[in-house]
Amino acid sequence: MVADIGGGSGGPEDELASVGGALLLSDGSIVVANAERELRYYDPRGGYRSKVGREGEGPGEFRFLYWIGLSEDSVVAYDLDLRRISTFDAAGRYAGSVRLPSAIRGSFPYPVGVLHDGSLLFLDHTAPRPGMRTGVTRDPTRLYRWDRRDGGGVELGVFPLWDVLADGVAMVAPFSPKAYFTPTPDGFVFAFSDSGRAYGFNRDGVQVGSAAWSAVPLRSSPGSHRTA
Repeated sequence: MVADIGGGSGGPEDELASVGGALLLSDGSIVVANAERELRYYDPRGGYRSKVGREGEGPGEFRFLYWIGLSEDSVVAYDLDLRRISTFDAAGRYAGSVRLPSAIRGSFPYPVGVLHDGSLLFLDHTAPRPGMRTGVTRDPTRLYRWDRRDGGGVELGVFPLWDVLADGVAMVAPFSPKAYFTPTPDGFVFAFSDSGRAYGFNRDGVQVGSAAWSAVPLRSSPGSHRTA
């Protein structure tokens, strides 16, 4: 079944902006992070049900809704400005929130997945600083496992994140390869897009396996592209 959301039926509930992610619940319902301030709930056919959240700093409110994930049938929502995780049940009822622990203190921390035990994988990235050497540098980031129940953050290691281009001002290099982190039942898989290899880790950050594949770079030239 294909659900059409934001198809332009004319109602304000079909108007989406700055979508930060979408989740599929076990009953087929869909949750969309919309406009950096709210969660919208839709039925399996894409029909609007309800919305929760608004701009603010109180319970169930957001200043910058950056990411959403799924823990069983609960929606986990991360506010980048407030450094806060809020949880909502499958019906959209607010279930509580907690701020990041002091151990995760980079300039740009954000989650990349929910493990099967409900803990979060968090990247603790520090933005590139002026004075970096000129050229392209592979920028590292620290990965943490954060258990929201006890507030503890456990560092799992340092991983490459993306390539940074520095020439007076540092920025993510155009068409940079990047890191991917995918939760598994027992931990997570890490892969870098240009490496041709993926690595399996347990929940404590210990490598337990790897796999390789053949990757053939795509070649292009000015004459190989067409415009519609």
